[in-house]
Amino acid sequence: MAVDLTPGVDFEKEKRRHKRIFRFFEFFIVGFLFGVVEDLIVVAAATDDSISLHTVWVAAFVALPFAVISEVIVDKPEVREYIMRKVFGHKNNSK
Repeated sequence: MAVDLTPGVDFEKEKRRHKRIFRFFEFFIVGFLFGVVEDLIVVAAATDDSISLHTVWVAAFVALPFAVISEVIVDKPEVREYIMRKVFGHKNNSK
């Protein structure tokens, strides 16, 4: 049995908070990278132009807001439920 030597610190709460932050960045980084790669594939397939550093920067700029939006929706069930309720009129009856 471990002895808590730090008064006033809830280690389980801190562990959950760190796990949520890690999950946020994990989804954000993966979503961002997939978005950039997807945009570069589209540019390469649709044009005969070569991929330059400028093209990568533009693809990253375009992918960034979508990665943020998708992460907020994935990581926050209350946001997802709000969108389903307001946009589609669905109710969550699983509670």
